[in-house]
Amino acid sequence: MAFYGAPAAVIGHRGSGKTDIWGDRKPLENTAESLILAVKEGADGVEIDVQRTADDALVVYHNARTPDDRRIYDVTFAELSERYAIASLNNIMAAVPAPTAVNIEIKTGYDAEETVLEHEVAELVLDYLARAKLTQPIVVSCFDPTIVKKFAATEHVVGLLVAPVDVRTREPMRLHDAASWASELGAQLLHAHTEQFPLADELALERSIADVHGAGLELLVWCPKPKHAVHLLNAGADAVCVNYVAETVAGRGR
Repeated sequence: MAFYGAPAAVIGHRGSGKTDIWGDRKPLENTAESLILAVKEGADGVEIDVQRTADDALVVYHNARTPDDRRIYDVTFAELSERYAIASLNNIMAAVPAPTAVNIEIKTGYDAEETVLEHEVAELVLDYLARAKLTQPIVVSCFDPTIVKKFAATEHVVGLLVAPVDVRTREPMRLHDAASWASELGAQLLHAHTEQFPLADELALERSIADVHGAGLELLVWCPKPKHAVHLLNAGADAVCVNYVAETVAGRGR
């Protein structure tokens, strides 16, 4: 169905890529400037990280804690904005052109190994989506199965995020098991890490992607390098979420 609005979609990771990769050569991740650049570079969509503040605002920021180790949900939006230049979801979405798909990754602290998980953010995101009446493709994703299951019971498209090692049990996360888990939760997509795929074995790669599709899921692969991103798309992945947007777009379809 192409939930990201286009086949072989290229999604910009946190906009046009992670700041710890690009440094000051690109705008800061999860900012309007970074998202705008990703679109200019040819991205079909952008991925952003969304969390709740102490006063129930939605902000776009990756880490569970501020640089001085405070949980995001313990700090008001005013302070996050003034002290750390963290933007609201409203301001970020206003910068995204309407045709551009948006992957809203909900952060609860699950993947950051936080002891206390922040699940109230789900209701705030649901309320935002109901009010915003967005016209572009929207995919919600999360590592936290509680959030995935909650969104799967709504009309919204949701993907289960997984990593090579389960972020909670620290056990290896096999792709087949991840696809089964996503399907059981009711997700429409699996968002799997590039290291979960046998990139050096063409036949095995195609089989692994077919296995995900066989579970009734679309597949997004996150954080592949440009040559691997193109390889994955050519092998049948529905989307890639990349730190190198322009390079991936240039290689797509070759």
